[in-house]
Amino acid sequence: FVEPVVLPPSGRTVSRHTIINNKWRDPFSREYIENRRLVPNVDKRIEVETFLAMRVLYDKVKKAEKRVR
Repeated sequence: FVEPVVLPPSGRTVSRHTIINNKWRDPFSREYIENRRLVPNVDKRIEVETFLAMRVLYDKVKKAEKRVR
């Protein structure tokens, strides 16, 4: 999810890239969507960024533990 957006017709969250690749159509309803109707999903972006940051930290801890053994 590089840039998550909410689709007005279905209320689902997808990446803006998904909409562009689907020729500006909702992949679930196939309804045409104008760019200005897409709503940025800030909460999902924060959730994804937090997950990724925690994953990086987890990987660093695991690597450090392997060095100690």
